[in-house]
Amino acid sequence: MNKLYQKYNLGFLQNARRLVFYISWQIFCRYTPPHFHRFRILILNIFGAKVGYNCFVYSSVKIWDPKNLIMHKESCLGPRVNVYNVAEINIGERANVSQDTTLCTAS
Repeated sequence: MNKLYQKYNLGFLQNARRLVFYISWQIFCRYTPPHFHRFRILILNIFGAKVGYNCFVYSSVKIWDPKNLIMHKESCLGPRVNVYNVAEINIGERANVSQDTTLCTAS
């Protein structure tokens, strides 16, 4: 019984953290001007992502869990990219994920 409760708590905490990130992204990043990439990267890094400050992340990007996102230098998540990263997604150096693309690590 106790193990079941612990698993539920971990799931609840993870979902609560993702909800706080989603609300923060909608309030602070969703409607920022296109050239505010560094501000959006700061918000992602606060929530556990590993994104370099010379990367590009557009405001219309949807990220399921920022702690599972790694972006190396000069990589880009274009407009309207959907990152459904249940597991870790590692975007290489100078990689460009074009608009309207979905990256999925769930099965």
